[in-house]
Amino acid sequence: MPRLLLCLGFAWLAAGPLAAQPADSPTTISGTLVDERGAPLADVEVVLRPYPGDYEVGLQLLGVPDALPGVVDRTRSGADGSYSVSASLPGPYRLEFQYSASADQPVPAQPVVIGNLAPLQGSRLAETIEVPNRHLVAVRVLDADGGPVEGALVIAHPTLWMSPRYLNSMTQMLRDARAGNYSRPQEQRVFPTYHPAAFRTDSEGIARFLMPTEEANVLVSAPGLKQSEAGTTSGRAAFRLEGGPGIRFRVRGSNGAPVPGVLIRTSEPPPPTDAPTALTMLRTPGALGTPGTPLAVTDQDGEAVVSGVSASPTTWELLGADRAFAEVSVPAPEPGASSEAEQIVDVRLDAPRRIPGRVVDAASGLPLDGAAIWVQTFPGDNVNSGPNGAFDLTTRPASTGTRLLVTAAGYLDERIDVAASEAFNPAEVKIGLTPAARIAGVVTDGSGQPVAGAKIWAEPRGRGGARFSSSQAGPAYAAPDGSFVVEGALYGQAYRLTAEAPGYARTLLNVPPVEPGRVIEPVHLTLSRGRRVVGTVVDTEGNPVTGAQVELRWPLDPSDFRSLAESPATAATTNDQGAFVLPATAAGEYGVDASHSEYAQRPTTLVDLPEGESDFEIGDLTLVAGSTIHGIVTGPEGTPVAGASIQSIGEYRTGGAPIRTATADGDGRFRIEGLSSALVDLGVRATGYPVLTRAGVRTNNDDPVLLELKPGASLTGRVLDGGGNEVAGTVVSLRIELDYLAGGDPQLWDAADTFPRRRTDAEGRFRFEGLMAGTWSAEAKRGTDGAKLDQIELAPGAEREIELLLQTRDRLTVIVTTSAGEPVANAEIRIQSAGERIPGGYGRTDGSGRSEMDITAGPVTVKVTHQKLRDESREVQLEPGDNELRLELRPGAEITGTVRSYDGARLAQATVAAETEYAFGAESHRTNTVSDQNGAFRVTGLEPRRYIVTARSPGYADGGPDEPIEIGDDSVEGIEIVLEPEVSIAGTVTGLSLTDLTQVRVYARRGSRSRDATTDTEGNFSIKGIGPGTWNVRAIKGDWERTVERTVTIDRGATEVLVELPFERGLRLSGQVVEAGAPLIGARLFVEEQSTRTDQEGRFALEGLKPGPSQVIISRPDFSGTQYQSIDLQTDTEGVRIELEPAAATVAGVVVDAETGQPLDYASLMAADAATIGVIAKDGAAGALLVGVSSVLTRGAGQFTLELRANVDHLWVTRDRYEGTQIPLDITPGEHLEGLVIRLQPAADESPDQ
Repeated sequence: MPRLLLCLGFAWLAAGPLAAQPADSPTTISGTLVDERGAPLADVEVVLRPYPGDYEVGLQLLGVPDALPGVVDRTRSGADGSYSVSASLPGPYRLEFQYSASADQPVPAQPVVIGNLAPLQGSRLAETIEVPNRHLVAVRVLDADGGPVEGALVIAHPTLWMSPRYLNSMTQMLRDARAGNYSRPQEQRVFPTYHPAAFRTDSEGIARFLMPTEEANVLVSAPGLKQSEAGTTSGRAAFRLEGGPGIRFRVRGSNGAPVPGVLIRTSEPPPPTDAPTALTMLRTPGALGTPGTPLAVTDQDGEAVVSGVSASPTTWELLGADRAFAEVSVPAPEPGASSEAEQIVDVRLDAPRRIPGRVVDAASGLPLDGAAIWVQTFPGDNVNSGPNGAFDLTTRPASTGTRLLVTAAGYLDERIDVAASEAFNPAEVKIGLTPAARIAGVVTDGSGQPVAGAKIWAEPRGRGGARFSSSQAGPAYAAPDGSFVVEGALYGQAYRLTAEAPGYARTLLNVPPVEPGRVIEPVHLTLSRGRRVVGTVVDTEGNPVTGAQVELRWPLDPSDFRSLAESPATAATTNDQGAFVLPATAAGEYGVDASHSEYAQRPTTLVDLPEGESDFEIGDLTLVAGSTIHGIVTGPEGTPVAGASIQSIGEYRTGGAPIRTATADGDGRFRIEGLSSALVDLGVRATGYPVLTRAGVRTNNDDPVLLELKPGASLTGRVLDGGGNEVAGTVVSLRIELDYLAGGDPQLWDAADTFPRRRTDAEGRFRFEGLMAGTWSAEAKRGTDGAKLDQIELAPGAEREIELLLQTRDRLTVIVTTSAGEPVANAEIRIQSAGERIPGGYGRTDGSGRSEMDITAGPVTVKVTHQKLRDESREVQLEPGDNELRLELRPGAEITGTVRSYDGARLAQATVAAETEYAFGAESHRTNTVSDQNGAFRVTGLEPRRYIVTARSPGYADGGPDEPIEIGDDSVEGIEIVLEPEVSIAGTVTGLSLTDLTQVRVYARRGSRSRDATTDTEGNFSIKGIGPGTWNVRAIKGDWERTVERTVTIDRGATEVLVELPFERGLRLSGQVVEAGAPLIGARLFVEEQSTRTDQEGRFALEGLKPGPSQVIISRPDFSGTQYQSIDLQTDTEGVRIELEPAAATVAGVVVDAETGQPLDYASLMAADAATIGVIAKDGAAGALLVGVSSVLTRGAGQFTLELRANVDHLWVTRDRYEGTQIPLDITPGEHLEGLVIRLQPAADESPDQ
């Protein structure tokens, strides 16, 4: 969000509401320059110019005057290092920083320091930029006889492409993000980079440079001499060039005519596919290898001579002013060839790619003048749209698609992917930009005085959230009069504003959605000095915990989500006495989190901080030791692997899965403490081995867990085109079929583990090493051609060789528009083939409403979803080759109304959430909004479904219509929600240890609405937002391992009710589940209302069971089937062996809707003898002992395979909203019956069970 300085007085706040319309904003970048010590840097020239292309940069290095785009603004930094430059239109720009020249001495060549802005939009504040010190570098060039060479071209590349301070900052940012500690950037990040400089030697053969370091990579070229390249040492380098003929390039265009003005440069090597994410992200020239160096420009005859090279072949790039392009490999001179003859190279340029298009307002379809369009990989290839929105962009030809980026003042940025297939017959690309909302307001202190420079952040509320313009990534800033404008927001989206300023406490304000064409009141954020919050973190023995992290976070509405980018309201770390001080904290309700890597995850504590100035004491925050795991990491031969990194991820809880790490010692031993669940997933990394994962490892085990690393597999091969020729420079990507149930949490793998990539060499070959064992697929793409090979089985240490033959890919282009024909961006597309559980293709439409995906020919269902528009699906037959599908999306329905209190007052800032009524197997949909100052709300983007609408406001009970609201083709208006005073349910969970209490969550449910409790480490809990009625209060330990439930009735007028949730000891059942003699890992067991998963050894333990006959339900981890067995518990029973019975026979088929023929997923099939099925059909399965029963759910287009046990002769088939049916079976032992089609009749319309 940009900084916007408004020259307005406070009178504008009282002048009335503002029109919520996109408006032009100044395009400005401001900031401060410092030297390497951090001191302000004055009198540095700052230049803003349109982003130059590679062609213009090359000409400038060769000394061509006025080669770069004209300067749009320039200034000099002030005494405090400050600067500010502006442009008239948004788009891709480049900032240049250059020291001023001394008037009394000649100026050596010096590379400029450059910051790339792609794009610059609105008013921006850059982070402080460090301009490096200058170091004199001298290069001397001599001929073979030792004489000076005058006029030699010397191009010096800094060995550092970025300040180490910035590299460290970026690296730390990426590490924090990976560790889940992402913090949003405080300003617009402009990473300054060091670019090359060129100079010609003087009469003494010397060229002098001012470089960021004394070390530089230098290339020297002179007519009649061979070029040479070397690095400087202590700022000095000397070259002795050998004589030799040059290379004469004769360049022709695609029409065969000579082309003057073609830039010839050494080829820039492609970035390695395994380069660090940070380097790839920045895409700085030279960041990933030696950059291409320009050496010559062709004359009027299309010819140019460059210095000869060494004996090895070289690759050259030729780029025309119109972006015509060629890349040629020049072989080494033939043995015995004349040493005096020039090497002749004839080159024909490929014609540039032309992309015509038009930019329009996506809402109205009106053309947009002045929008900036550029190529993402080559920002210098850019253009602006004209008055009719039209543009014509040319860029270098490419065998792959071209991604365009588009920005315009008052609109959200967009991306457009233009397919490679459209290069030869370009059609106009219609790009729709979404109007951006502006949230205006003012920031003052408690006395009404403006707080200049305050930072204001806006974050979307609600699940799914909303996007900001990519160029609006930072905060807005308050002007001297306190006014601010947040730009780049989305219409119809509620936001949470947070404001901060030095010396003040952070504050927040929820903002209702900005609606197009409606007037909005300016928001007012008041900053207070706040007060200090103090306390102590201790363990269960009362000892202080040093180094604990304590954070205060604003609580979330239950319909909201916690953004990874959200930073706490305030945070601190405990000292040696376990004490912490949270400074400058504003009054309000907060969630208090205390964490430490050696202690279990602590539940969030709510605290209501009152107004005041003195310190507020919140007492002791207790951390529990939690569970532990210890083990040994070894190699394949059993030798310890010292230094191995072990990561542990527990069961998911609100706020994320807790992660703990350890490092193996010299004996390969490790110990992880502070675990918060009975089972954890482990990941192990060590140099020379692929990552090892282990799911479902039990904690607090006396025996160490043994983790044996396996040798990595290798995969080699080559890529060939249709003619059998090797294809160089093509990216080959691999993908492994992960078994998340057996392999554990997906966070244990990196992209490099599961999606490695390599580029083919000059012979079209590639090699992957250190791969995990498993089933892989390999894919290569080049333009419209591609190759894919599936089912590549790799064993540990194995090596395989494959061949990928490129052929024309089968593709589907989906074009999504509104009913008015305007393109729809950010629509999600899924392609589902019949019988497949996982979609066979994903896509997201760009700004032109298009998405292109690789497909497999055959019948599929294409489903399109959008945040604001109604979903649409279509069954199509995809043919080999190119396919196209056009879909129109209609506006989503709306629910509008008002929220008021029981005494009639309109409630502003109330959260109103709409969530689809539960239907088993159906996709859920939920969204929310915030009521305005009059209590009015509008929930948008609803599907034709039944929605449960709930309103919430602090101090009130949740409320809303008692029955779900049916949404059809029309919207629903006039919903009035009355909120009653809230009642709290307070209580205690008893019967568990302190460690077990860290794994407990408590909630209350009444009908379709529920509220979670806040708990502490001693089992006390509180549930707010409760209204009159009968509520079920339930406590769940771990992953439904144990539960306890009580019913409470709340009378109108009550303020608090008390309840105890006692976990009775009951009986304990433990043992092992095996199938075919092997442990069944990850199976789910149900006994009564308790549930657990088997660990890596198939073992389980259940507690709190009642004496007597019980039913044991065992479900396979892949959901391929369930068996029912019985057990009679009279005392604690340990070491029980539960063996799944082998199938006596199997039956496979499909379940469909009897009226429409559509397949039905999540239908339940139960198989048993006729008497048992009769009981189930009459009385239901709940409470009955279903010995000998097996069951399965349909998945993947209604398909099923059910394993039958002995004496089975009937099926009972049910599904939500359908009538159950019994089906007799006549099947013999050992038989496999296929092709059974079961048709279910829709049931009478009634509300499903919640």
